[in-house]
Amino acid sequence: MSDKKKQIDFVLKNIIKALDEERIEHSNDEENINISCMTHKFGLHIDFMFKINAENMSVMLISELPCIVKRSRTEDLAAAVCFINNFTANGCFDFDIDNGKIFFRMTNCFCDSLIGKEAYEYMINCLLSMLDEYSEQFKLLAEGSISLDEFVDRNGI
Repeated sequence: MSDKKKQIDFVLKNIIKALDEERIEHSNDEENINISCMTHKFGLHIDFMFKINAENMSVMLISELPCIVKRSRTEDLAAAVCFINNFTANGCFDFDIDNGKIFFRMTNCFCDSLIGKEAYEYMINCLLSMLDEYSEQFKLLAEGSISLDEFVDRNGI
């Protein structure tokens, strides 16, 4: 077994350990080295996925927020995403202007290292706390229930 394959197996094992300890439902797609997950932590239904890139030796955690932004709200949402990302230490929100989808994404490299399950627990907890903190506010802004100024005032960090 190659060193690269050993590292990927180690990563998969530790992600699954972290998910099991957090009691998060998950399924494995080892052909594409993806793990799909779902949790109701914080009272939110959150779907997220770990994607392991064997070539780059990196793991990405990504989750789509449960709202679609209308074309008329794209400028405000793009500004809000940039505003929040400016204060976010780990991970970031991505906004796809073409389809109106917002994602939270976090990446970690495991090249020439063996990252333990604690790193994946940290990634999961960052994702969950960021979605708990901002998904409802992004939704309110997307539907026009609050203005960009209100969004900024609520999140004045």
